[in-house]
Amino acid sequence: MVLALGMLLSLAACSKQTDTDGGSDGEESLEGVTIEYWHINSETQGGPVVEELIQEFNETNEKGITVIGKFNANAYAGVAQNLQAELAIGEYPGVVQVGWNYLNYFAENFPQYVGPKRIIEEYVPEDEGYLEEMLEPNIIELGTAVNGEILGLPYAASTPVVFYNADIFRDAGLDPDNPPETFDEWLAAGQTIKDKTGKEGLYYEIIANTYTMSPMIQGVGAEMYELDKDGNATATFYTPETVELFRKWQAGFQNGACVEIGSEEALGAFAAGEVATQIVTIGKLAYMKESCNFDLRTAPFPRTGSKEDYSVCVGGNMLCCFAEEEKEIQACWEFMKFLYEPDSMAKWVEGTGYLPVTKSATDSEEMKAFLAENELMNASLETWTNARSWPSWPGANGMNVDQVLVDMRDAIISGADPDKTIKETQDKVNGML
Repeated sequence: MVLALGMLLSLAACSKQTDTDGGSDGEESLEGVTIEYWHINSETQGGPVVEELIQEFNETNEKGITVIGKFNANAYAGVAQNLQAELAIGEYPGVVQVGWNYLNYFAENFPQYVGPKRIIEEYVPEDEGYLEEMLEPNIIELGTAVNGEILGLPYAASTPVVFYNADIFRDAGLDPDNPPETFDEWLAAGQTIKDKTGKEGLYYEIIANTYTMSPMIQGVGAEMYELDKDGNATATFYTPETVELFRKWQAGFQNGACVEIGSEEALGAFAAGEVATQIVTIGKLAYMKESCNFDLRTAPFPRTGSKEDYSVCVGGNMLCCFAEEEKEIQACWEFMKFLYEPDSMAKWVEGTGYLPVTKSATDSEEMKAFLAENELMNASLETWTNARSWPSWPGANGMNVDQVLVDMRDAIISGADPDKTIKETQDKVNGML
């Protein structure tokens, strides 16, 4: 009797689902479809606005889709590791933020992704031309891997900048209206601040990726790697200029000009007025404005070499679809398009400090007014023409290369010989490649 009743209820549910699936206009309903949104936005880097956007989508989308936010610790490396584990057991989360530094690695090692072009061609042909309508060609290029595939929709775009406490600058006898421009000048300023005020002078973000380290190396004229005609990569970052750069950085820690602490601890210390500078992503801007009760300023990322070689990494991420069922893929696309709407993009930019990437956002009068009123973003906007793709290592070991480089950095900071360490690291990376 229980089995018979269960079958009857199942048939009734199927009948009801069939009725709602079709709809009077023939449009397939996505009622009841739930997807996850994997992101790296902590409380200090846009977490609140992410939750706000998810809630707004859940309350306003007319298709009955539910999105559940899932924060991933350890930034984009954490996303990649967690995604590997989920996909290994056949679980597909939905929309995933993939960092620019993992573009090629994901394209080669995560065949489960469903790229925007395929989504449009196979599932929503009515959106033909959407990418070209929303994005400039150079922004589309950001999400394009070396194999020519567009992995996802470019979303978060940033460059690293220097946030600095102008009050501490004055206390140290420095001119906050004329901040340093070069790496050497910032090291000298950090030393002066430490000697004259007792406060920590210079903090380069120390996290589990190469976001601020790669442009330092590229800035002295070195390249992280080169590709041959067959697309094979060879690491090339071991140069005399790179070694000298790391010698200076190491000396900064040894002499007290630089401080070695975790990124979250450094943010809190900066907001409390105990650390004078933060060299981090402009994506921390909203947190800085809310948390810092002093004369907060920004300056462009320090130049480590010549003006001709000066560059900054485009940080941030793209929105990638990892779904298997047709309805889930369509639900992912609906949410991704929602995040691209002008109002959503404006909230994202204002709630983080990231730069707008869509044409509709950058062309809107509201966004132009916002950027004009927020002078702290100028340090990032000024360097946009110097922005380069965040080096993304190809091959099966691509994700692990970043960790090897992070280990190299940490070893040198702790006192290892720069020349030997960088050479051994390059040899190790080439073995991995």
